[in-house]
Amino acid sequence: AQTTITLLGGGSPRPLESQLIVRAYTGQLNLDRVAPLFVGYGVDGQGRAAAEVAGRVVIMLAAEPARPGAPGLRARRDALIAAGARGILVALDDATPFAAVQRMFASGAPQLAGRNGSLEFDGMLSTEAAAALLAGPGVTAQDRLAAARHADFQPIALDQTVSIAAATDVRQFNSYNVIGRLPGRRSEGEAVLLTG
Repeated sequence: AQTTITLLGGGSPRPLESQLIVRAYTGQLNLDRVAPLFVGYGVDGQGRAAAEVAGRVVIMLAAEPARPGAPGLRARRDALIAAGARGILVALDDATPFAAVQRMFASGAPQLAGRNGSLEFDGMLSTEAAAALLAGPGVTAQDRLAAARHADFQPIALDQTVSIAAATDVRQFNSYNVIGRLPGRRSEGEAVLLTG
């Protein structure tokens, strides 16, 4: 994918394309001065989208919530998609090297058609890009990260806006999956599936 992103806030436009990687599911993406919504971990205690996100570009933390049984990143992403998010930007933490994520995105991966609902794009933000987006007048990115850890956290409409232009090679194809079942000697409600 070829991506450019410009951060627009209280100053000159700041290019951040080296700190963000985006997948545009329609092939082309052009956002102009969109204000993202910071949704923390993305879901409430019941695993539902933590805010009204339909048609919004949201920023969600990659780190797992520090509570027993908390949903993982994929489940939280799926909840935001189900709620109608337009785009999801995942803010990485220091434990995940951004270069490794760039390589993973660049290699591409098949996805089931329709799985992403109305989602136009998703992407990953480096810690530097996330810090630039989360900071605001009189508040640091660390302040907002700390607020997101509290159970009473409320999503925040950010002061910064972003403009993103991205192009992604999208190829649609039919995939034929073969599934075979080996019943084994005992029937205990378990199965081994071989796919190819």
